[in-house]
Amino acid sequence: HLPPSWPGSGLDVPAAYRELIRLLNIRKSLLISFSSSYLQMALQFAASLVIARLLTPEEFGVFSLATVIIYLAGALRNFGVAGYVIQERELTKARLDSAAGLNFLFSWGMAVVVVLIAGPLAEYFKAAAVAPVIWLLAANFVLIPFASTLMGCLRREMLFDRVAKIDIAAATVQSGGSVVLAWWGYSFYSMAIASVLATVLVVIMTWVLRPADVHIFPRFSGFARVFRFGTLSTLNHFLLEAGKRMPDFVLARMMDLASLAFFARAGGLIEMFNRLVMSGLVTVTVPHFAAEARNGPGVSGTYLLGTSYLTAVAWPFLVVLAATAPDLVPLLYGGQWGESIPLVQILCLGELLLVPFYLQGQVLVATGHMGVSTALSFAAVVFRVPALVLLAPHGLVMLTIGYAAASVFIAATHYLVELRVLKISLTAFWRALWPSFVVGLCVALGLAAVHGIAGAGIIALGVQAAVALAAWLLGLRLVRHPFMAELKRLLAKR
Repeated sequence: HLPPSWPGSGLDVPAAYRELIRLLNIRKSLLISFSSSYLQMALQFAASLVIARLLTPEEFGVFSLATVIIYLAGALRNFGVAGYVIQERELTKARLDSAAGLNFLFSWGMAVVVVLIAGPLAEYFKAAAVAPVIWLLAANFVLIPFASTLMGCLRREMLFDRVAKIDIAAATVQSGGSVVLAWWGYSFYSMAIASVLATVLVVIMTWVLRPADVHIFPRFSGFARVFRFGTLSTLNHFLLEAGKRMPDFVLARMMDLASLAFFARAGGLIEMFNRLVMSGLVTVTVPHFAAEARNGPGVSGTYLLGTSYLTAVAWPFLVVLAATAPDLVPLLYGGQWGESIPLVQILCLGELLLVPFYLQGQVLVATGHMGVSTALSFAAVVFRVPALVLLAPHGLVMLTIGYAAASVFIAATHYLVELRVLKISLTAFWRALWPSFVVGLCVALGLAAVHGIAGAGIIALGVQAAVALAAWLLGLRLVRHPFMAELKRLLAKR
């Protein structure tokens, strides 16, 4: 809101102009990133509905266990190269080539390790079919280094339109290929084969769409700078994945693959929010926070505003998901997945506590506090593992309760970091959160009012969705939430 005489009003004209351009770029980047994420999610979601009816829980459990192992190995494989490329203040050609060389070494080395341990792991979990699936997925480790450093360059330069093209094409191949191969009877192999085909496409498209002035030739020396960043980044990523995947290991070892499949299906619905919102948001916010840390006075203002927007969407989403799970799960996946319903509701309750800290890790990395982010990831594992091991003998529901209850302690550690490291006071934090809390409460009260009278099945879902949407908009208006201003702006633009 600049006055007509703004050049003579004492404002720093170049700074004001740069700020205006920055805001316009962020809006454009978010629009591209979210559009891409929504389309990818729609493709993956549609494929999951079909596959859930083509595969049994036991077959799905085989693939889930294989992907858990691959995800953990992938956390070590990447070695934080993409993150290093995005946040490096002085990215010279030599440093970029060294990052690429290190990526090749770790990726190919991890491919060999995964191939060698697949057999013993399958024997340990008493699931022989897991080994060949792991071998197939390990092919991705050989292919990914040809694209990952270039993808980091695309994100650093904020060329999100090109990133979106690559991501959408890969999601199309992976989703479509999984369905077709499952239909042809390839069982749990279908998703692994489709994953490799998608990675091949990513490599080809990344080289075609890379920035014109970027030419990477892997260099196997000068690793010190990349290694310092990558060590903590890799440990942090590995601990994050371990915290997420630990229930799968416990279930596969102490229970059975069907229980693993039910838990994975419930977690997949919770993860839907990450695919809907966080995947698009992270693509933009990480480079943006890093740019602010390099050039601006600080990121706390942007971080708190982003957290306010995020909780205004995430809290109502989780409330709706918990309330509609009894009708939603059978409708989406079929009656054979009914055991996932209480797990979805329990996991939603635990996730409500963690939503306010979804952006915290990105801010810590952007501001050079990678060690703190790693410590938080380690704390999450420490809090969750004992609960899982102790409660696993008491059944799947009790194990899930323990996993969700650990969120209380994890949230407490995140808040301490908020206070001590990011220097954000309780007053400022609460000021950012309370409007979203009221909005979520409005949605919960609205759904409680129609509980039991909305019918069942798709009719109940329709009624609950309409009530939730009305309560959400009413809540945003009551508290004059800043997110309402964004909605009005988008509607006016349309």
